[in-house]
Amino acid sequence: MKKDSPFISTLSNLVSSYFTMALGILIGILVTRSLGPELRGEYGNIKLIVTFYSTFLLFGYHGGVLFFGVNKSLNLKDFFWTGSVVTILLSVICIVALYFLIELGALGKIIQEVEPSTLILGLLIVPFIFFNAYSERIIRSYSLFRIINKRMVISVIVTLIYYLYYYLFSQIDLFVSVMGMLLGQLTNTLLNLYFILTKIKVHHKLIGALAFKPFSYGWKNWINQILNTSNDKIDQLIISFILSLKSFGLYLVGVSVCNLLSTVTSSYVNVFFNQIAEQKGNGIELYQRAQRVTTIVTTMTVLFLMALGYPLILLFYGQPFSEAFYVVLFYSPGMIFQVLARMTIKFYSANGKPLKNSLIYLVGILVGLPFYFLLIPELGIIGAAIASTITYFAGFVFSFYQIRKEFKIGIGSLVPKFEDFNYLFHQVKKMINVILGKLKLVRV
Repeated sequence: MKKDSPFISTLSNLVSSYFTMALGILIGILVTRSLGPELRGEYGNIKLIVTFYSTFLLFGYHGGVLFFGVNKSLNLKDFFWTGSVVTILLSVICIVALYFLIELGALGKIIQEVEPSTLILGLLIVPFIFFNAYSERIIRSYSLFRIINKRMVISVIVTLIYYLYYYLFSQIDLFVSVMGMLLGQLTNTLLNLYFILTKIKVHHKLIGALAFKPFSYGWKNWINQILNTSNDKIDQLIISFILSLKSFGLYLVGVSVCNLLSTVTSSYVNVFFNQIAEQKGNGIELYQRAQRVTTIVTTMTVLFLMALGYPLILLFYGQPFSEAFYVVLFYSPGMIFQVLARMTIKFYSANGKPLKNSLIYLVGILVGLPFYFLLIPELGIIGAAIASTITYFAGFVFSFYQIRKEFKIGIGSLVPKFEDFNYLFHQVKKMINVILGKLKLVRV
């Protein structure tokens, strides 16, 4: 089985990311315009709980599968079905736990306003999410990123067709929106199974003795995952307890616009992880270049969002969501630091030191948490955006402190140089030429 090269993996990730991003934006426009701020708040809260907080109860299992798969400590062709059984069992535990937490009011007041039938439909998505997270790590461990991207593109196209049908010929309400989430995950599941069976060609066997091996690394990664997800979503969790449905809906739209910033970096961050893990060394020079290039890309994207965020929000989502631009204004600078810290986190994970990442997340949360409770009651969604930026900045500062202490590098090593702009220019030119070559057009 031929692995994709780092360049081809990055190019495939980049092209598919922008394609699916464009379709995802269209889906978001259809859903958001149809639901309005209040129902968009309910939909966002269901999505937050089902797609993010549910994965806490995977206990890092999928992370352990990826790590042991990349460094060849686990034969994933033999292990696949064993891990699948464990994953499904974990999803059943998760559904029961989430239901009782919601009934107790431990997951905010917004989710309690959702109709029971819609809530149950949302919880039924969990097994598909668990299995897809596990399957993606199997595929990633073989560096078959183009397969992941094909699956992602097909899934988004299917979901878009579904929403377009209801938008043109019926109505997109909350139940239809959640059903669209289920359809997307179901499509991913079928495609994951198809590619794993036909491309990786896993063996039909169960290995009970190794069933829980991924937990030996995964529980450490699980702590990172909890802190990471909390770090990214703690603002939304707090808002769901304090502010109204409308405020929550506006905030989610602002954050979704800011998340466009991470699209470019997400095209190479997983490739970066595999390169470091396969080297079985620290890879500090690769880390430094990746950080400098990331600084250039994220800063340019933030400037773009600040300049054009308001008209884009009006164009895509309409006047009822205009206040979401304030979130973009105060949240997007923090995304620079969040993405830079994420590169450090991937670096340590690939070197088998995930507990160091726990400290990065923990410091960010501890520094930012007081600001959430101080600023949200006073400033609402703007206060949440400012507190998030403070949280991400604190996490980045501590991540650099750890790197500097261990590898004796100065802050200057992370400041972009002329050669980095030149490197980025040539990489972009190379990507364009490859794409034009595939399309049989004139190269630049």
